[in-house]
Amino acid sequence: MDQAVDLQKLLIGKLAEVSEEASGSDRVEIDMAGLADLDACCCQLLAVFLDNLKRRGIAPVCCGMSQQLQNKITLLGFSQAFSSTEPKKVSA
Repeated sequence: MDQAVDLQKLLIGKLAEVSEEASGSDRVEIDMAGLADLDACCCQLLAVFLDNLKRRGIAPVCCGMSQQLQNKITLLGFSQAFSSTEPKKVSA
């Protein structure tokens, strides 16, 4: 939670970067291998990031998660947010 502001800024920058590079129907891999632990605040920020990707037509695929990290995400109630699903269709 101490680093929430920094993480939020990083994710906003990454969202803009990925959105510019993606063609709208791409899949993007989110490498979670370097993440040793997280708290509910981090899960929430990452869930919002993943949802924003889906809203832009980009399918995020979280990979490299340790079993411990997967268990923590489930315990915190965010397993659905981190599951690989097709992007949401945005109607104009």
